[in-house]
Amino acid sequence: MLRTALMILVSALTVQVSHGQDLPKQPVQNSGEKSTLPQPVADQIFIIKYLNTMGKKLDFFFTLEDGFENRYFRAYRKKIVPDFNLTSIEEVVKFLSQELKDYRIVRSTRHPSVIHLIAKDLPKDNLLDQPVTVKYKGRLQFFVDEIGKSFKGQPKSPKGITTGNPGGDTETQIDVKLEQMTIREALTEVIPWETYNPFLWQSEVRMKDGVPDYTVIYVGRRRKPAM
Repeated sequence: MLRTALMILVSALTVQVSHGQDLPKQPVQNSGEKSTLPQPVADQIFIIKYLNTMGKKLDFFFTLEDGFENRYFRAYRKKIVPDFNLTSIEEVVKFLSQELKDYRIVRSTRHPSVIHLIAKDLPKDNLLDQPVTVKYKGRLQFFVDEIGKSFKGQPKSPKGITTGNPGGDTETQIDVKLEQMTIREALTEVIPWETYNPFLWQSEVRMKDGVPDYTVIYVGRRRKPAM
């Protein structure tokens, strides 16, 4: 029975061709037309991972000033198609400016090897832009609290600026005296570069009772290898 069905099918196709009827053909893509077929999506990675990798490769550092979304810094969830062929910090800054439209990419004037990522929707009067003079000796972790004493209660920051959770750098000791530099630069100035990974610190900004509240965590200290 199967053999008979196959013979009937072959006969039908033969009759169709003999009467000048072409068999259905697949459409041929014109070489000058763009393909409508699904294109492969380039692999993406998280921006923080990319910057850590490139920072180690090109010897630069970065900081993050951002808001929170669903318990995470928004930048922590951002992915990009990475370019690992960049050869200088200037190229990295240009690349980030193109990829991260929601952030200002600012290179430090005091330390050109540092890149600041600053969310564009943060309060216009960003406390970290304010000048500060501070003398401090103690744990780096609490240096932020010392800065905060100068600003707590002021109109631009009624709640001041404070240290974040103990998950940051709790070991580094510093002894510093800084005069008339922005808080952003002061936070960066006191870091012992030789002991830090590319991601130096992060500033969390939340609105509380209608005013911005700043929390800074030093995150870049390298962990000692297990013995």
